[in-house]
Amino acid sequence: MKCLSMKQPYASQIASGVKSIELRTWAPRYRGPVVICSSVVRDRRFRDLPSGVALCVVELLSCRDAVPSDSTAACFDLEPDDD
Repeated sequence: MKCLSMKQPYASQIASGVKSIELRTWAPRYRGPVVICSSVVRDRRFRDLPSGVALCVVELLSCRDAVPSDSTAACFDLEPDDD
């Protein structure tokens, strides 16, 4: 089975359903079940979250370019700066 490793808190946000869009610089051709693993690299701000373990299995449905309206689902600010 394919696996995606990511740092916390993103791995736990996906496992809990809070984060439904993952942002990557590359687009996999694979579609189907994917194991979400939390990285062994631990940020001390999130030391209470699990690290180095498989957290859940999700279904990778599609890949596309991100748009600003994806911000909430991606748990990331996609809005351009107003500088």
